[in-house]
Amino acid sequence: MLFFTGIIIFVLITLATLGFLRTIYLDAKKPCSPFSLILIGTHFFWRQVGFSLLMGLMMAPLLMALMLVNRIDFSPSGCKTGSCSTEPNIVSCTVDPNTASDNTESKPNPYGLDVKGNVTLKHQIGVTIIMLIFAKLNLLVLPIIIVTDNSISKSFDCMWKIKLRKAKTLLTVFLVNTVVLPYLLRPLPNLYTSPPQISWLYIFGILFFVISTTLGFVVQVLALRFVSSEPIIENYMRPPDPAPVAYDPDYVPGNEDYIDY
Repeated sequence: MLFFTGIIIFVLITLATLGFLRTIYLDAKKPCSPFSLILIGTHFFWRQVGFSLLMGLMMAPLLMALMLVNRIDFSPSGCKTGSCSTEPNIVSCTVDPNTASDNTESKPNPYGLDVKGNVTLKHQIGVTIIMLIFAKLNLLVLPIIIVTDNSISKSFDCMWKIKLRKAKTLLTVFLVNTVVLPYLLRPLPNLYTSPPQISWLYIFGILFFVISTTLGFVVQVLALRFVSSEPIIENYMRPPDPAPVAYDPDYVPGNEDYIDY
């Protein structure tokens, strides 16, 4: 029950966010109720789901390669504690917790965690590289969908024609949120994989989550503003749907010269 409640809350927040972004583009000063934002967001929800699935498929090979790299021990002596068994180019280690040293960065783990449950530097660098590779897609495609109200494929086509390097403020905030903040957390135990021993670490983790979420939302707004200011975006605007025409029994299909006054 708790799982489904979390999914419902996540979907409602996503719908409200999409509606809010669309409202910013159309009229930033016009007040809207949360229910109105959710209704507006439903228009873009399935396109966002499709885009997220597509991004997952594109990133999956790199993430699998990263998991393979995490299993490779790059240290000169392999495992310094415990027993080791080697396969071609891969080292799998059995570590004795009683004799494990504090230097746990070299312990291979496909999920990028050491024996203490902290994210290894190697894994964090790999995730950062993957995020930077797909930065342009992550930053521009969804705002293009919201601004132009167009399909995913046409939004991809428009994205390639926009020069992201012109958005210096957007790139700065994105790099701070993606690169700088995660590395600031490295000196402390990973709050999501191991229980912290000091209570103030919980406060630090909550503060980090709030700052990261806020910066992520700022990135979305900046990306929306940048996309809407690009001249090329006018060529991809979805034309408005034609107004419904009342049924006319005298109309002959194919007779384009017929006009009923």
